[in-house]
Amino acid sequence: MAAPHVAAVIALMKSVNPALTPDQFDTLLASGRITIDVAGNGPTTRDPFSGFGLIDAYRSVLEARALAGGGATPPVAIAQPTSLVFGDVATQLGFSVQAGGTGPIVVTSISDDATWLTISGGGANGFGNYLAQVNRTGLPEGDYSARITINTSVAGSQQLSVSMRVGPVGQGGNVGKVYVLLVDPVTFLTVGFADVAGKGAELGFMLQNLRAGPYLLIASTDNDNDFQICDPGESCGVFPDFENFDLLQLAPGVAIPPFVVPPDLRGVGEVSSSQAPSAVQAKTGKQSVSRKVREVSP
Repeated sequence: MAAPHVAAVIALMKSVNPALTPDQFDTLLASGRITIDVAGNGPTTRDPFSGFGLIDAYRSVLEARALAGGGATPPVAIAQPTSLVFGDVATQLGFSVQAGGTGPIVVTSISDDATWLTISGGGANGFGNYLAQVNRTGLPEGDYSARITINTSVAGSQQLSVSMRVGPVGQGGNVGKVYVLLVDPVTFLTVGFADVAGKGAELGFMLQNLRAGPYLLIASTDNDNDFQICDPGESCGVFPDFENFDLLQLAPGVAIPPFVVPPDLRGVGEVSSSQAPSAVQAKTGKQSVSRKVREVSP
């Protein structure tokens, strides 16, 4: 769904229901009531290629009008983030499942389709924080993928994509200084910043005094010191991964999951891949690596 198309549909919805809120729209979107399932994986399943589907202007206006007349948004389970990328270093990542909309809803089961993946956690009625763990022991080298399925007491289910790599353990080179930016997705202003320097496969960072809400999380080197990140030849990563980036939902007490900052070899000329710095993994709370952290309040 292109942003201009969605914005136009929201304008139509607001024309019949000026009181429509962002939360109501998000719930309608996740419920499948205003979209067409173009991927064929279920109207409430979000995938990294087509999201929740193709937005339908007519159905969207009908739902907005129903809400204006005293209707309620349907109950739905909302999972964040929608994909978990373990790379070749991380062994555990967290995700949350929250209830949205109006009406009773219970998470009846959470399952996965891989023997190397285990899920634990959860709270009342199946909602809350979960921990996904991978076990690479005995697995051949290569890329692995899986899906976590969240079933509820209402129709439909939510799915999270999982990717993991098994490869030789590297020594962890020095990628240089990595700049971590927390960006407001509406204004695109940087509201949190840290620069991290160190050697190893994992670098820790800390961002403080931030408001809860959705953000873009970006990390990159700036090899040419032009104050522009993610240039050709610079390591660049976006949460949860560059190909399937998503908004990070910050909440009190919720740790930021690790994400990979891979090297980019475009424009590096004579430098071969063996000479390029190895990918580093930005990880919160990592205390065992040497680093320098600068904390900037929003």
